[in-house]
Amino acid sequence: MAEYARLPKIGLTMKTGTITNLFKNVGDEVKKGDVIANFETDKISGDIESPIDGIVLEVLIKTEEEIEVLKPIYLIGNPGEVTIDNETVIAPILTVVEPIHESVEVEDDSKELVGIDNDWVRAMPFARDFAKQNGIDLRTVKPSAKDGIIRKKDVEEAIASGKGQATSLAKKIASQNDIDLDTISGTGSRGKIVQADVLKTMPSVVDVKVVEKTIFVSNANRKKLSAMRKAIAERLSLSKRTIPHTYFKTEIDATSLIELKSTLKQENAKGTIQRITLTDILLKAIVVTLKKHPILYAQLDQDEIIYFDDINLGVAVSVTNGLVVPVIHGANRCSLTEIAKTTEMLVEKARNGNLMPEEYMGGNFTVSNLGNSEIDEFYAIINPPESAILAIGTIKEKVVVQNSEMVIRPMMTITLSVDHRLIDGAVAAEFMKELRNNIEHSYIAML
Repeated sequence: MAEYARLPKIGLTMKTGTITNLFKNVGDEVKKGDVIANFETDKISGDIESPIDGIVLEVLIKTEEEIEVLKPIYLIGNPGEVTIDNETVIAPILTVVEPIHESVEVEDDSKELVGIDNDWVRAMPFARDFAKQNGIDLRTVKPSAKDGIIRKKDVEEAIASGKGQATSLAKKIASQNDIDLDTISGTGSRGKIVQADVLKTMPSVVDVKVVEKTIFVSNANRKKLSAMRKAIAERLSLSKRTIPHTYFKTEIDATSLIELKSTLKQENAKGTIQRITLTDILLKAIVVTLKKHPILYAQLDQDEIIYFDDINLGVAVSVTNGLVVPVIHGANRCSLTEIAKTTEMLVEKARNGNLMPEEYMGGNFTVSNLGNSEIDEFYAIINPPESAILAIGTIKEKVVVQNSEMVIRPMMTITLSVDHRLIDGAVAAEFMKELRNNIEHSYIAML
């Protein structure tokens, strides 16, 4: 029995996914468990496996197409099996689609095709889907069967002939100038009608008018936004539109931080402790400071403030074509070693696209560290619905004044972005003061 390979639903919040790769074509042999496609969402990427042994009978989706979870991608079965688009199973699956005029109410599904007005187009479901995928108007497709029902092969013939296909711009120009597209032969891909084909049929004075409205761009190409990049664009636009950002910046002497990192590195070389990075030490210092300032990891919900028992610390991670923020849940209950282990695991999973929803959801304070990228300082955008985010710059040697003398010290700049609706300047300033003290006395902060 043939089965569908579908887009899986991973986690309760996943609603759609974008198909990034299709590895099989009609007729290809597959084994159960073979990876036959890839997908991505705004947070993760994954594989789609064949549910059974067999061959590919139908490919139902195009690459870069965004679809709902559980929607079929392939139909897989054995040679000679009946598919749902086969003419021998017309009765159970026929549907009526594409009304041209007023709809006709059908009370009994079993009588769906009886007495239907000629202004309705009758088509097999696969034919309808195939036409939609290829931009074909079913009203322009002539059925080949005596029952007048359009099948997939009829749509394929329409594609081959180029009938019913036109670019959006060509359709717009034709509509504005009362031009019948059926009278035009297309010169585009697979006979598609393009702008130039429509312009050829129009008087020269109209040609000039239409061309003046058209913007021509040379040496350019278009690429659809990935699901992740689209989500980033929407969330950050929402953040800047709705959250009044205020920024607080300070410089920190990183001498103690570096010394502690060196000591821990020696212990790691002996095999006594987990490998600890500068970022791990900073995260621990941040958590210690946040414990005394719960408003920094609270959230605003209309006319209420939500205070959380735990600090769920988000760590921004750069990945291919985007950014994800895995979350260390209950960071306030973690030791330095536990923070280091969790961070290492989450960063690796993020960069491999293997994060589970619970590993990137529920954050209430985010840290973005561009120190390794040698960025001196930057202003991060708050990740809604959170109320603050901390941006960490690189460590550089600078000349500073200490005890009335000029000395060279490793200095770093951190910048706090806060939602000013919830967090006052004095509160943010006090947090930054304590954080600077905790980083400059890293040994004490780790206790």
